[in-house]
Amino acid sequence: MIISLIRGVALSGTLLFAGPGSAAAPPNPGAPASSSTLESDPIVVTGQRERYARASNDVRSITRAPEDVLARFETPVCPIALGLPEPLARATEARIRTVAEQLNVAVAVTGCRPNLTVIVADDGIGAITALQKKMPNLFQTLTGAELRVLKTGSGPVWTWYEYDQRRRDGGPVEHITLLDGNPPRALSSHAYIASNVQLSRLSSPVRMDIMLAFVVIDSRAAEGLTAQQLADGAAVLGLSMIDYRRVPSLNHASALQLFADRSGRSRIDGMTRFDAAYLHALYSGESGLPASQRITVIAQEIVGTAHPTGLAAHGSR
Repeated sequence: MIISLIRGVALSGTLLFAGPGSAAAPPNPGAPASSSTLESDPIVVTGQRERYARASNDVRSITRAPEDVLARFETPVCPIALGLPEPLARATEARIRTVAEQLNVAVAVTGCRPNLTVIVADDGIGAITALQKKMPNLFQTLTGAELRVLKTGSGPVWTWYEYDQRRRDGGPVEHITLLDGNPPRALSSHAYIASNVQLSRLSSPVRMDIMLAFVVIDSRAAEGLTAQQLADGAAVLGLSMIDYRRVPSLNHASALQLFADRSGRSRIDGMTRFDAAYLHALYSGESGLPASQRITVIAQEIVGTAHPTGLAAHGSR
């Protein structure tokens, strides 16, 4: 039913979290060498620090981190591409599956219920508006302000995500709307109580699970892209919570740039080293790392010399 409608639109304790509106990793062989190793070569030290700083800044810039945790899928990914000719749609879905599998992200079997939807539309805002009217529940994790930003964005890409808070061990939290008092105080729609959590300075007591991801791409921006370019860009957008408005500020080459920068299409023919390292580090290790720690892990992998996956890495710098 959902898809038919979208097609029609082309230490133990108890913690109370009044969350904002929606929107330990294994040792990294490519991480910078220790300071004692580098002290004899100040040029290497400076260069490595600058590369790490650029990578860290890029990751912080483009990543949304609700409640100071980077969200990711914890259930098998099921992609669907709409608004494309059938062969291109199936090729796009297949490539997203390949990307996910090579990142060790679980992929659902054929015939699954889609949770990563890519829509190519002539009128992105129009498609979003129509979809909201028919299925407002798909936007329930957005605050009014976030919805306004989404519907007034200039494109050529629009993304939104439905996410859910879970205890770090995957257990459920109790969502609440009122805080006891006289009178009771209304809380954010994302407020919840997490009971029996393990408290630690090194990790968050909760994690953020992406439940649904929507990527809308202007058809003019998709025109001329290969199936791999389109799918790889969509994979980065759908498998992580990206703020596309910040993509122009990226220092690294990325498949994210393919939709707005036609001049870069000849040098970026798919997933870059930045993209693959970003996603690999996001999906590595335990869930619930605080954003600052996860960003450090991602930046270290980006500047590492070893490429973490079998994915193609083109145009990286």
